[in-house]
Amino acid sequence: MTRTHADKDSLASILAYINTYLKYNGKQGLLDENKALEDVMCEVLNRIYGWKLENLNHVEKNFPGIDLGDWERGIGVQVTVEKTSSKINNTIAKIVKNEVYNKFPHLKILILGDKQASYSIRNDEKIVFDDEKDIIDFVDLLDVSSRMDFQGRHKLVVFLKQELGWEAENTQLRILTYEKVQKYQEEQHKENSYITILGLHKKLPIQDAWIKLNILTEEELKRKQTETQWDFLNQYDEYSGRRSGKTYDAETLVIEPGNKVVLAGPGMGKSTLCKKLFLQAGAMNKFAIKVRLWDVAGYMREGVAFEIALCKAMCQSLAVEFTKAELAHFFSIIILDGLDECGDYRRTVAKSIAAWGYGHPYQMIIVTSRPIGYDLTELADYNHYQILPMDEWQMESSSQKLMELVQQDCEKQYQWFRKRLQNYELHKLACRSPLVLGFMVQLSLQKKDFGNSKISLYQEIVNEWLQGSSRDNEKIISEVELLYGIEAIAFYMMSHVSDEAREVYTKNNIITYVGERFTEEMEYPLLKAKKIAEQCLEFWLERGILDKGFYKGQECFLFLHLNVGEYLAACYLTKMSLKMKKEWVHNHYRENIWQETLRMAIACDYQGIFVEELIVIESKCQLPEGAVFLAAQGISESNRKNVPQELYDKMFEYCFGDNKYLSQKTAMTINCLKGAKINWHIRELESYASSEDIWKKMIAYHVILIALSDENDKLQIWARKYVIDYRKVFERNSFRPRVNDLPMAVGFLQTQGNDKELTEAIKKISFEDISVYEIEIIGKYMEAIGEGEWFNKRYEGLMAGAREFQHALVSKELGQSEERLIALLIAIFGVETSEKVEICREYSKIIAVLNYMESGIADIRWLGRDLQRKHSQEFVKLICITVDLDLEQLKKELYSLSHFGDKNSSFVSYDHTVHLHLKGEWSRCRGEVSAELLEEALSSHSGILGVCACYMAYYNIDKPDIVELLVKLFRASAEDRIVKRVGIVLKAGGYKELEVDAEERLIDDSILSFPCLFDYLSKIPDIENGHADRWLSCIEHGLAGNRYLVISALKYVLSLRKESISENIRTQLESMIKGSYNKWKKKKIRCLHCKEEVFIKPNGFCPKCSVGTELPTKYFIEALVSFSSFTMEEYIHLCSHPMSDVSAIAKRELQKIWIAAPNKLEYVIDNFEKLEYDGCIFELILQLPSQITCPYGMALKRLGMEISEEMQLIWLGNLRSLEWISAECMKTMVCESLSDESDAIRNKAMKCWLGEKDFWWENFA
Repeated sequence: MTRTHADKDSLASILAYINTYLKYNGKQGLLDENKALEDVMCEVLNRIYGWKLENLNHVEKNFPGIDLGDWERGIGVQVTVEKTSSKINNTIAKIVKNEVYNKFPHLKILILGDKQASYSIRNDEKIVFDDEKDIIDFVDLLDVSSRMDFQGRHKLVVFLKQELGWEAENTQLRILTYEKVQKYQEEQHKENSYITILGLHKKLPIQDAWIKLNILTEEELKRKQTETQWDFLNQYDEYSGRRSGKTYDAETLVIEPGNKVVLAGPGMGKSTLCKKLFLQAGAMNKFAIKVRLWDVAGYMREGVAFEIALCKAMCQSLAVEFTKAELAHFFSIIILDGLDECGDYRRTVAKSIAAWGYGHPYQMIIVTSRPIGYDLTELADYNHYQILPMDEWQMESSSQKLMELVQQDCEKQYQWFRKRLQNYELHKLACRSPLVLGFMVQLSLQKKDFGNSKISLYQEIVNEWLQGSSRDNEKIISEVELLYGIEAIAFYMMSHVSDEAREVYTKNNIITYVGERFTEEMEYPLLKAKKIAEQCLEFWLERGILDKGFYKGQECFLFLHLNVGEYLAACYLTKMSLKMKKEWVHNHYRENIWQETLRMAIACDYQGIFVEELIVIESKCQLPEGAVFLAAQGISESNRKNVPQELYDKMFEYCFGDNKYLSQKTAMTINCLKGAKINWHIRELESYASSEDIWKKMIAYHVILIALSDENDKLQIWARKYVIDYRKVFERNSFRPRVNDLPMAVGFLQTQGNDKELTEAIKKISFEDISVYEIEIIGKYMEAIGEGEWFNKRYEGLMAGAREFQHALVSKELGQSEERLIALLIAIFGVETSEKVEICREYSKIIAVLNYMESGIADIRWLGRDLQRKHSQEFVKLICITVDLDLEQLKKELYSLSHFGDKNSSFVSYDHTVHLHLKGEWSRCRGEVSAELLEEALSSHSGILGVCACYMAYYNIDKPDIVELLVKLFRASAEDRIVKRVGIVLKAGGYKELEVDAEERLIDDSILSFPCLFDYLSKIPDIENGHADRWLSCIEHGLAGNRYLVISALKYVLSLRKESISENIRTQLESMIKGSYNKWKKKKIRCLHCKEEVFIKPNGFCPKCSVGTELPTKYFIEALVSFSSFTMEEYIHLCSHPMSDVSAIAKRELQKIWIAAPNKLEYVIDNFEKLEYDGCIFELILQLPSQITCPYGMALKRLGMEISEEMQLIWLGNLRSLEWISAECMKTMVCESLSDESDAIRNKAMKCWLGEKDFWWENFA
């Protein structure tokens, strides 16, 4: 080969290498590589074209628009790896904006790679640019270089080899590495492109079957040590039911910068989420790896370092290997699944992850774990999230989508599924667990009835797990052994939930217990029994019923879902002998931890032994035990309504006894017996329904409607009677039925329009006194009988009174705000015609940076008005540079939103966005914002733009004109919002005179003072050298202002370190606050709702419009408490204050006094009647720790049982919490109270005896 050909081949190879190198590194976000190539390409262009270019970024950092320039020829060159039209258009726009064309009028674009076939360029007449000639790529360079003279081309090749460290062998290795990375990505894409949904036994494409999950940010991850196994199990099972906090779509994890930990309970979809995130990274042109940390930990146990273990784990199924250097260089996202699976290596692995993250800050790390066993220590700096359960809409849409993927014509099966999920418990299970949802979908497609109860569902799921998975294991362990084994495991775990140590759940303990059960039940030798127990444990672990963790280095086991464990324990109970069943019920029926298991056992026990025993227990007790309620609840879960007559007879007795609390509770529990074939005592019920006793009439109606649920003709008669009586009896006597059957009764009515008496009775029902649900039921009935027009008028009148029509106006304004935002973005970036874009990710980034979805209604309404202001377009454009945007895609999205968005919605883009957790890189605005623009932005009425302005101001605070503007606004602006925003920026920027300026505004009567000014006063004030008067004057001015200024001044006082203030100043401050408080109590203030100047009631409500308002009262009290200004008697008086915040403060301080000085408590108790203290003081005393109140037990008992009805009700309400009251003494007092003449006392006594509180019937008396 001639040297000429060799040089041409070398040049082609070098440029191809650069192209490949940038292609792969560009996907990792390492686009700064082209910066390193600017000098190289500058020389290449000079040698090929004969130009005299120099790197302008050496002349001025970040030279606007271009990178290289030839001063003589006026040629400016932009060097870029981006080859899109939008990139070139943005370059042109920047050149025009900064008037670069004055020195470099001729623009050239050098694409480090291959350019597009065609371009759509918006050129400016000030610039010389031809997109056909002036866009240069590597092909063009090779073409022109082929015409260079021999020596020039050879020198160019030598130059490039020297600059790039060119060695053919190393280059080949690099290219092989790129190919290896590509192979890994392709293989992983195949592996992660499907979802295997347990229960469906089928792989489904992830892009079609993905169940969209929301994530919840954990602002502060709270981990607390649990005292018992019950706490431990409940925390584990219920973790993923939490709903507080800010929620975002899961895709935010790969878009938001920073490392993350994702926590979720079992079956919540963590591993599936990892697959989705891997594919999402690929869609964003980023290389990711995804590995199971269980594999990594396995290699580390063999002595392998973390980074090598990671490389080995990621390539287990591939015929390639990666080095540590390749791992660090080529991959920008590392997804690590299952930290909790690392067992005793969890801490070591977490520490290694943290170390790798510190050493490689340009890589994003995402770790998943279950919450139990997760240790925050090593990854404390990571952002923490948890996966939320699906909401109702997500669950239903996901289930329908899954069905359609498995079977096209599935509408009947979907309706079958929906009908069964009308049961609340089943609905909740489906939302919480994609795993359980998969089983429900499978059963529905096969039309296998999983019933309308948890029992039926669990039975079917266990059968599916067993029959679908155990065939390969049948020779090892039989289905009988598998079922008995898992039931014994469940019973063992439930039997030890009160144990303080978790060692009870370890593998050895479980095998020992279950082995002994196999020996007893099946007469196996103990060694064989233990072997079968171990096989059983491993089998159910593999199938997903059990979950494995580690405790103190030992394997321990838990149930994937606590309810499944309770169900299996219930199955174990049903297999006990008759004697053991009876003994077990007697010993455990009152224990809360066993009640759900007992209910399930009743449902599974077709012999009815548990129910019989509960009836026996109830019959033998002097007072109602609640055992019959447990029995009825268990029967309601059963597929067979086998109800003993004795059970209903006992409940019938309770229904019509003299205790209304017990009566009402029993009536509601009778719902569980619906459909039972028993003697319902209809004649007696009819008699009660016709009596003058309104209470018994209500109970009788309820039981009749339950009893006749299967007898349609009779049901119609009684439903009609109830509706007519509802108006005649209940409403006329101002009696609101506590057992409200109005919706049920109306729902039972036949739609016959000729029943005038019934129609008139319904028309006379007051809509103001019934719920929205009841109104809807009535509406459906009236529509069906031809009275729809009457109902609509009545309903519209009700809604008009509730200001319903204002909602339409607000909704319209919200929609207009977003339409203006979209229009403004179109004006900035333009649009590109496209079909409807379902998910607008680039637009989602913009609204995430604006914090649009988290903003209040008022802010969004103001945004629409702010966007019409002079500088809004320029400001929004600056906001957009804080986030990386694919402008070509954004244009398509803007077109789609403007043409296909929901114009009738409050949020035009609602169905087309993802909710991202994304903060803009505001440092990009440094040097880009003018003082004039910033002043306009800071004055925005909307907090959405106002916050963005604060960020921009902070990153430009080093500019003198910006600082001057901020100081001027802080000192003189007449707008509270502007002063507040500017103050935040100045404080963050370290402005030293901020406190002095704040003080000056507060004491200067010629300038408006604002509450935010107190935020800038020192918490340790300098009150020496004569400064005390100035400081006290600031507080005095605050206390003399409006309510908001007063509140801010008091909050400031409360934040002070009191020990830093001298006694003299403290006295003056206390006197000032007392004087202000006395004046405030006599002050009229303007009600923000009715706009009237009024004396607000002590409870904080306006006497004219009854709308509440914020008053500084509680802050006055807190401040005076901090100065120890109140006596015990004053605190006692404040306990009756109508403002709950004030009374709570007083109660808190009183308890402190009594605990510190019991003699003062003794004084209160001894003089309780004489000084006529309020009942709330008595209740406060009873809530003190038992060791404090025990010495005064006899006196407290007398006050509680002998003084008044109010005191006795308080006594009974707190009786169970008084540890110094014996069980026998409590029973005596309850029996005495149950015979009291007062209904209220009898009801409270029954409630006390049954140990119930906080239910809907709590305050029925």
